[in-house]
Amino acid sequence: MFYYIQERSPQGAERWERAFEHCLSRLQDNPYVCGLALENDAFDYELRQILFGTKGGQRYRAVFRIDDDCVTVYRLRGPGQASLSAKDLPTG
Repeated sequence: MFYYIQERSPQGAERWERAFEHCLSRLQDNPYVCGLALENDAFDYELRQILFGTKGGQRYRAVFRIDDDCVTVYRLRGPGQASLSAKDLPTG
């Protein structure tokens, strides 16, 4: 996503990267405060999401899984992108 934004706006990409890094910091502090992802019911494991935005008002969503003390971010979704399907994420 960073490179897509960077092609259109290098400064926008820098703002996006700062917002995403802040998002990751929040996940590191306590990922369990984040709600279940829209797609959670389609999977046999718990799928969560965290929302983050840029100062320009664009909202993004990081979809992740928590295993013991490890958080794995599977996908980032931008404005207008469709929900994830089973083929977009690993199984099990």
